[in-house]
Formats: sequence, C-alpha cells, structure tokens
Amino acid sequence: MSWRLFAPVVLLLAALLAVQPPTHAQTEGPTTEFEDNGASDWTSLEGEQAFLAAVAEGSDRVAITEIGRSLEDRPIQLVVLGEPAPPSVEEALTRPTMYFTCSVHGNEPAGREACLIELRDLAFSDDPAIVELLTTATVLFTPTVNPDGRNANARGNSTGADINRDHLNLRQAESQAVASVIRDWQPDAVLDMHEYGGSPVVYDDDITVLWPRNVNVDDTVYELAFSLVNDHIFPGVEERGFTADEYGLLSLGDVDLTQTAGNGDEGILRNLGGLRNSLGILVESSVLPRLVNPVDPTDVIDQGMSRRVASQSATIEVALEFLDERGAEIMAATAEARDRKAVEGAERSAPMYFDGQRQDTTIDGSGPPPSEEGTVDPPPCGYLLTAEQHAHVRQTLELLEIGWVELDDGTVEVPMGQAAEPLIHLLLDPRGARNHFTGTDATWEGDAEDVPVALDTCTPAVEEERLIRRIEGPTRPATAAAAAEITVVEADTVVIATTADYADALGGTVLARSLDAPLLLSDPARLSAPVEAEITRRGVTDAVLLGGVAALAPAVEDDLVELGVTVRRIAGDNRFETAGLIVDELGGLVGSGSVTVVEGEHADPARGWPDAVGAGVLDRPILLVNGERLPAETAQRLDDVDVTIIGGTAAVSRTVEAEIAAIASSVDRVAGDTRYGTSLAVHEARTLPSSGTGEALPSMWLASGRDWPEALVGAATGSLFLLVDGEDPEGSPETTGWLAANGDAFGTVNLVGTEDELSPAVEASLRELLG
Repeated sequence: MSWRLFAPVVLLLAALLAVQPPTHAQTEGPTTEFEDNGASDWTSLEGEQAFLAAVAEGSDRVAITEIGRSLEDRPIQLVVLGEPAPPSVEEALTRPTMYFTCSVHGNEPAGREACLIELRDLAFSDDPAIVELLTTATVLFTPTVNPDGRNANARGNSTGADINRDHLNLRQAESQAVASVIRDWQPDAVLDMHEYGGSPVVYDDDITVLWPRNVNVDDTVYELAFSLVNDHIFPGVEERGFTADEYGLLSLGDVDLTQTAGNGDEGILRNLGGLRNSLGILVESSVLPRLVNPVDPTDVIDQGMSRRVASQSATIEVALEFLDERGAEIMAATAEARDRKAVEGAERSAPMYFDGQRQDTTIDGSGPPPSEEGTVDPPPCGYLLTAEQHAHVRQTLELLEIGWVELDDGTVEVPMGQAAEPLIHLLLDPRGARNHFTGTDATWEGDAEDVPVALDTCTPAVEEERLIRRIEGPTRPATAAAAAEITVVEADTVVIATTADYADALGGTVLARSLDAPLLLSDPARLSAPVEAEITRRGVTDAVLLGGVAALAPAVEDDLVELGVTVRRIAGDNRFETAGLIVDELGGLVGSGSVTVVEGEHADPARGWPDAVGAGVLDRPILLVNGERLPAETAQRLDDVDVTIIGGTAAVSRTVEAEIAAIASSVDRVAGDTRYGTSLAVHEARTLPSSGTGEALPSMWLASGRDWPEALVGAATGSLFLLVDGEDPEGSPETTGWLAANGDAFGTVNLVGTEDELSPAVEASLRELLG
C-alpha cells in the first residue's frame, strides 16, 4: 500500500538538500500556524485549539475530548480517529489501537507539529488505504500532553516535574491524563514523541527510537515492540530519506561506541507502556546539525525545524503502516499478555525484578542484567495495605487498572493475579526504586517501615473483564484472512481452499496446522483480493491448493504464480480422493494412527457440513464418506486404524459404520442430538489445556451453525471452537449452557463473521453471558 500522501516527495527532497520547505504539503483541511509561517515558528497553543476545532468541524472521522487540565488550567486533549466515524471506547476495544503522545516535554515541539499534521491528513485523506486503516483500527493522539511546559518552552510542567518520569506514580495532572487513556482505550501500541540534543558525528541521527527494556515486560510484548522499531521504523524512516538508530547509542560509522541512555526505568512511558501490556516506544528527533563528512565541519545537514518535523512525521507514518499490516496480531498479543500476566501473578510462576534491563544492546556492560538481590522468585501473591496506605495510593491504583480487595478489618489486599501484575511490586514494594512510599519523589508521610507488606497467602485473583470481539471481513475470504492474521503470526506457506464447498477445506484445517500455515478461502474463478493481500503482507513463497480445477480454477494458480508463489495442488478425481490425498500428505495412516470420518457429501447443501466442520479441531486426519456409502478412496485408508465418526446416524449411517468396523482397528462415534450438541461433544472429546500451567487461557471461537464458511474458519484455528445459532439467542442451548458453566476455561472470545452470520441480538446475548 502507498502512504505517499503522508510523505510528500517535495518535502523529503528538500530535507535531503538541507533546504527549508515552506510548508508540509497536504491536499485538504486546515493548516497549522507552523505550515502557514513557512516553518519559521511553532504553532501556538491558541493556534492549536483553533486548528483542532477546524479539523473536527471539517471531518466526520474526528472526535476531540478533554482528558484533563494542567495546573495552569490549560486543556489536555485526546483526538480519536476512525472511519466512517470515530469509534466509542467500547468499539475501539474490539479493534487494534495506536496512541501517539506528543510534547510531553514542553521544549521538544517537533513531535507536536508532526502529530497535528498527521492527524489532519488522516482526517481528510481520500486514499483508499487510509480509509481502510481507519475502518479497521483506531488512531489516538494527544497533541500536547504538557501545555504549561509548551507555553513556557520548558521541559517540565508548571511545577518543574518531568512528566516522563511520572508514568508509574502519576502525581502530575499530565501523566494522569495519559494514564486514563491507556486505562480506558487499552491501546496496543503507545508511541511517545520527543527530541534530543545529541553529539556531533557520534550521536546525531535524524531519528532515534527505543523499545521497553524493563525486564518485567511480557516477553511477547517486548519482542513485538523490538520488531516494530528494528524491522519497521528503522528501515521505513531510512526509505523516506532520514537516518535512524537506537536511542542512547553512540557510534562512529558502523562501530557502536557506548550506550548513554535507555534503561528499564519504570517511570518512563516506553517502559510503563510495556508494563501495561502495550508496545511502548520512545521516538526522538535530533535538534543538532548532522555532520555528513567528519573531516569537513561545513558539510552538514541542518536539522532545521522543518526537517525535525518531517522526520517525526515519517516515523508516525511507518508506525501506522505497522498498525495496518500487523494490527490484528498485536491486538491478539496484548490481550494474551494481559491474560498471561494475570495467570503468572495468581500462580506465582514467574520471577519479579527490581533492577536490571533487557540485554539487547550491542554494547557489553552498558546496562546490567537483573541482580540476584533484585530478583524475587517465587514472588509474593500480593500486598497488604493499611487503610491510610491505600488512601495514599488509591488514585494511582485506579489509573493503572490495579484492583484490590477490602478486608473486614479495614485493610486492603492487592493480589498479584491480575493483568497489572508487572506494575504492582514496582509501585508498592519498598525495594522498587520509584515505589509510592519510600521511592524517588515519594510524598508518603509515614515512617520508612510503614509500608505495604508482601503476602504469601492471598484471596482469589481480581477478575478481569473478558475481551469479546468480532473477527470479520466484508467477504468470506476476508474473514478467513482476518482470522489467519491473528492465529498464525509468521508463515512462508499458505493453504487455500474454495468458498464454493466445505469438503476440500475440511482436511485442509489439519494440513494447514501441520505446516504452520494459515488456511485461506478463495472464490473459485480467481484469487480473491484478501488472499492476495495476505500473501503479499506475509511474503509467502509457497501455496497448497486443495481440490481440482472445479474447486479452484487454473486462473487462481496463474494469479499465484504472478505473485512469485510456488504452487502445489492436492486434487483427486472427487472429494473423497482429495481428502485421502491430504491424509497421504500428512504421512499416511496404514498400520497406525487415528482418523476422523465425517459426512462429506449431502444432497441438501444445508446438511452434512454442521457435524463435519468441527472435526478440524481434533488434530486428526479427516476422511469423507457419503452418509449411506463408504467410498473406496476412503476404505483403502482405514486398514488397522482407530476411527472416530463425527455426527449421528443421520450424517453417517449405521451401515457405513459397520463397513468401517470391518476394516478398522476400532470405531467410536462422537455425536449430539443436534448440530450444536455434536459441536459440544467434539469439543469435550479434545484434550483441553489444563489449569495451573502458568500459560494464558486459550481463546474461544464461536461461529454460526447455519452456514459453513465462518464455522470452518473458527475450527481451522485449532483453538477452542463451538457452534452457536446465528439468529436466535436461545437456539443453541447446548452451547450457551456450556459457556455459562465453564467461563473460567477460556479467555478471549472471538465471534466469527459479520452481523449477517451472527446477528446483533446473538452478539448482545453472548456478551451478557460472558462479559
């Protein structure tokens, strides 16, 4: 996709030539004072308010709310962008969200100007790619976090406090405003826009960026933040004509010299964002001229105001590309991190750290790993606070989403079994450098010994609100691609089946998982656009097509070849042979193993598939029968095999069962009285994840029992899967009864399909049941 509306060539060329362009070009909407004055002065606070009002007035995509006021009574605002209208908080929680905080330090204004320009361009762009991004994701900006500091051109706020050291304790109105956004909107990534002074030659890149280094951050969140910076921002910014490197790293050419900044300080937003299970990223633009030729001090690129803003804009654009390409993945990862941290805290299964940092820098010894004294394993199950201690820290607990239990004696217990587990000990334990009672800048008036007490025995964990979201696209291929994006993070291979019939795709569910590949659905005649987009996004090199040319035409194969993909087709003379060939692909079954047998052909298109589609979750090869006939292509693969028939005798008759029993080693049947009962019976036949493993709870996927494509998409994930009635909230009591009784067995709930497949009434009923 192209984002060139956001990175005008004229601006980049001018910046590369060290010429100050007169304005940041844009096609529509109001302009900032910075743009109007030819980049000779920053936008005033009054000008910012007028500009934001004009943006909101001129674009239906924008909502502006006040999230706080500074000590000098200036507004701190949140700009929300979405298409066709800005989403509510509830809507945003069901889609990927990225949050930009700008001008946290009042004397670092370039990020603020870039945020104003970029939010305006998002609001008014007619680029289809931008429209699609805002349709599927939420983008948030706080253009001026520290308005008093900006007014005074000072680093700190009106009290002199450094806001970017207060994101754990939240003593300042500005950091409280940011914390409220993270609490309410739960952004999957938080990018904090700053500027730095640097040093000539060794530390003067246009942009420096850093990820969270605090060792308490969830590993997956850390890895995705690291990837966002190193695999996306660095190369993306450089493609736009700017230099980029790791924040705090001094280097000479390709030789790294020393690390001067970038530790695990929990008061800094990039670390605090990670500790709150978001991708916390620091962005800094250089204010110094960059020396191009070390032997010629006159050969410089002047980091003028325009170039500083342009480099920040470039970073925002690259981050939005990441949101577009990997939004579903990071949303799933942050949700799973919240679940995982709650489990770790409840089970005391992971150490907690009071010092050290991630060992990911190129400079040995620049930042120590956790010390033995600073590591607690096993950690406490929680902390006990007196009523006075709780009153002192209560507002911070609320803003950081840290729950507590009030006990009968007036004391308060803060259990570790909650998503905020990485923060709790840093805030409450006296060993934390910034703890709220004896740490840096603490205002607690009690004795040094009068601090929260670590506990070995606690009350049950604080319950977290369950994430319930739709996985959908405008077409069935798009829905399958959306599900694949969440469930298969990386893959060089894809498995593709037709949207025309379920039979070939059934066996593909198990094949795809064996290849660590997503299962995608394409229209029969040509490669569907969502499949092409997913292949391009992943850089896929190989594709396996399921079924003959009637299922997926030669044109589909041609389209894949044009994308540079090597194509292999698994196809028999009929669906029964195709299923058998997929089994052969999985290694064969003769003499050992087990297989499921399902109805693969029925004269009524509304029949056959409901019982069969759930077989994909069992991780056993799947063979097909006609309900009244055992095909030879299937029979030849059943010798001395353990067979499980899925569905009742209306799906697979007793006659066929008897024929199978004469060949196979053993036969059993998994069935219910209805399609929903069979779906539940298959679910209960699985080996489900046990509790007490320290791992996050598995996701539950729910799809309509009235049509097969969405149901197959859900089953293909390999996670927990059940059918529900897509129209009648009371139409699948077997499923809803189990869900109500076993809500603690799963975490996130994914509803597969649009409102045409799962009606709003069904969704509302499920949310009430499971929320």
